[in-house]
Amino acid sequence: MKWIQHYSDSHTNLKHRQVIRNWGMRGYGVWWACSELIAREGIDYKITKDKKWEDALSDITREPIKDLQDMFLLFADVNLIDKEQYIQGHLYIPKMAEYSDDYTKRGLRTIYEQATDNIPLDKITLDKITLHKNIDIRF
Repeated sequence: MKWIQHYSDSHTNLKHRQVIRNWGMRGYGVWWACSELIAREGIDYKITKDKKWEDALSDITREPIKDLQDMFLLFADVNLIDKEQYIQGHLYIPKMAEYSDDYTKRGLRTIYEQATDNIPLDKITLDKITLHKNIDIRF
């Protein structure tokens, strides 16, 4: 995923307010670092435990793993992340699909990443590109 939407008033969201109330801007920053990590490294808005995402987030945020675990329990309690997946060791944000970039929503991520040139797809004519099985892309 190239980017996620981040509304300028996200800090007023009631779930985010609970994170800020309990953890301050540390927790809010961890939340967005987590969202960015899933956007970059996740598949279908999820990172599995085999990717050692907690260690990565600890490195990125400089937060101790114990603090991160406490933050993620709060994230699960307020439904920012999926609690069942978290208990299994995975990090999953189901609502991220609503905030994903246009490339991901259109299913163009793999096309863009496999392109031989470095011209972004939104800057070239898409109506003549043919996918596998001769399916035309038209917008």
